[in-house]
Amino acid sequence: MNRIVFILLLVIQYCEIEAQKESLNFRYGIGINNGNLGDIFKNRLSFLNLGLAYDNKLLEEISFQIEGHLIDKGLNYEYNSPLRYSNYNIHLHYIGLNLLLKPNLTISKLDIYGLAGLSINYNIYARAKGLDEPGIIFSNKISVNKSDFCGIVGLGLAYKFERGAPFLETRYNHPFNSTAVNSDNEGTKYHQFTLSAGYLWYFKK
Repeated sequence: MNRIVFILLLVIQYCEIEAQKESLNFRYGIGINNGNLGDIFKNRLSFLNLGLAYDNKLLEEISFQIEGHLIDKGLNYEYNSPLRYSNYNIHLHYIGLNLLLKPNLTISKLDIYGLAGLSINYNIYARAKGLDEPGIIFSNKISVNKSDFCGIVGLGLAYKFERGAPFLETRYNHPFNSTAVNSDNEGTKYHQFTLSAGYLWYFKK
């Protein structure tokens, strides 16, 4: 009798694992942007960071995630002197595809996971918005490299329920190519740290 109960428990556990092999998740985050353009450019918060991902387990401890996202990068520029004051934000919006490996460690209902992979992005919006002397509010289109390639590393926590899991995660996006399109600023790169919250839905078979 004990053996039968044990076998039934193993079967139930296997079915639960199979049912949770595939999942879909949505996340929203806030980004902290910085760059290498000098002291007059400051870090800037961005509030456009959306992601929708499909997750498929390769092994019990690792999965592969394909994610589409919409993000905002850029910096704040401030110049102040007796003769001139200028303050504006650089907004760079990208749509992109992230290809990520996601190792995880499960402790009871808590999932601790990492993220590592590549991000391929395309610029759809590039503007400088702000205030210039003498009190002129402006919004100017700027030229940037349309393609953006990044490496991503991250860490997250998820709490499992029967049909899904809310999660929190943080990521760092490291740029591989320059954002600038001219040789004078060919080393221009924007780095981004993000803090996101979201929800993951398990596909039931």
